Amino acid sequence: MLDIRKILSAPGARQTVTKTAPSPFLPHADVARTEKALGPARAGRAKNDADSTCLGGFLALDHISEDVQAVVDGTKTLTLDRWLDRLVAWAGSWQMLLFTFILVLSWAFLGIPFGNATDWQVAISDVQALACYVLDSLLMRQQLNAYDHEIGVAAILQSRSVSIRRMIGTLHASKTTAAARESNAQLLEPVHKDTYRRSRLDSTIHALCQLFGSLPSLLLFWVCIIVWLSFGPYCSWSAEWQLYINSATSALMLLVFMLLACVQEQHRCEMKVLSTRVCTLDSKLEVQLRIATRDNVPNEVAAIYPCPVSLLERAISYYADLVGTLFGVSLLILVFIAWVAIGPALQFNSNWWLVIGTYAGLIGLHDGFVLHNVRHQLDRNSRLALAKVNADDTELLAAAGVPHCEPFAVQHGDVEGGRPRGQSQQAYSRINIMLSSHLVRLMSHPLLVVAGIVFIAGSVAAATALHWSLTGQLLCNVPPSVVETFIMMALITRETADAKAEKELYNEFAGSRDLLLTWVLTQRDGSDVDSRSGPIISALE
Repeated sequence: MLDIRKILSAPGARQTVTKTAPSPFLPHADVARTEKALGPARAGRAKNDADSTCLGGFLALDHISEDVQAVVDGTKTLTLDRWLDRLVAWAGSWQMLLFTFILVLSWAFLGIPFGNATDWQVAISDVQALACYVLDSLLMRQQLNAYDHEIGVAAILQSRSVSIRRMIGTLHASKTTAAARESNAQLLEPVHKDTYRRSRLDSTIHALCQLFGSLPSLLLFWVCIIVWLSFGPYCSWSAEWQLYINSATSALMLLVFMLLACVQEQHRCEMKVLSTRVCTLDSKLEVQLRIATRDNVPNEVAAIYPCPVSLLERAISYYADLVGTLFGVSLLILVFIAWVAIGPALQFNSNWWLVIGTYAGLIGLHDGFVLHNVRHQLDRNSRLALAKVNADDTELLAAAGVPHCEPFAVQHGDVEGGRPRGQSQQAYSRINIMLSSHLVRLMSHPLLVVAGIVFIAGSVAAATALHWSLTGQLLCNVPPSVVETFIMMALITRETADAKAEKELYNEFAGSRDLLLTWVLTQRDGSDVDSRSGPIISALE
């Protein structure tokens, strides 16, 4: 029987993640099945290696990578869920970004003949409000999917690190390690960091994000707002004066939202490549250690527990999960139908056009604060999980006696596009990161979500007092539009900074496994345990 209470309380709850790293070896009984799955040539080699190592068959390296990726991401059973994920990827594509830029430019040029028409100014506000309302749900889903992948990778690495630590100890115990430790410094070369290389298109998008999300851009935004306010008395605080900034911020917000969706999708693709590389190196390391030590103990289950959250944060997560799922899409469709239904009553006038913009603008403002807070909650969990992986790597390197190497970011210095930065650039970067981190902490505070709700309630009350006239609706459009634009620009700042730090961390993970793999290969020939284990599997070389 269904537990309704459990179902209703499920959204927003961060569950404990338990995963077991897939083993690259198969028992002897499964080798025949592998023959049918992998083909005669590959399976034949697997069987030969099984006879020589007494460990069973092995999965080819490309199959190992696919298996790891499947374990990390899992399979979504609902077809609508899979369609939504495809929609999220499509919304973050460069084609959609290009289309948005063309749309905004076309609207701007249409302002030459139609600049005095109210409908021209209202049009961009409605398009922006509807597009951003949809993108709010997609951005929320992007964040939740990225979190699930990151936690899954961390769990896989933690699971396998237990086996690797055990096998390193076995390998050490099988021989005199004093000479090996002495020779490590000579035998192990500095690890080559095969970083992810962006295409020119991706680099252009990244540069645009850095431009829109930089602190000078954030400061320039408020300078423009102050200049607009200074013209208030001259324009008699008229509705037309309010429409000026409403149209400008609507166009800017549309671009910012699409840039954010695009850079998050770009980051997802980059992290998929990097995490696959790290997991594949992890599998290679496990294979070589199992060959050397004849260890066939399965990998242990790793559990990652979520951080405790306050009642307010739990409520925010609950709302975020609803927005980022099918419920959010259903609500959007119902609102749109209701808006169309009231069109005849308002004779499809400018007030009717502003209604959907007003609703979507107010909800969008709330969603902006929620996006920041949820991102903070997810980052808190994933950073602790990845920090555990980093600590495990340090212990493994120490257990192997591999000389300590500096982290990737320190070893290679502060670089941008492969070129070392100058001192002035590094100083600017440090100031930018420091101020951005303070801004992020402020924007992520759960009380700001509450403040946003109070602000929205005040705007609705003021508009109601003005009988929802053009001025009343603009009152609900302009301040939220200004604040939400700033919020999303700050979110771009956060995204670019987090993406850089995360890529450096994954390169450190790959570097540690490269070092350990090189160390294992140098130790195997002299190992007593390894003397009967046969040739190294060619697929791993």
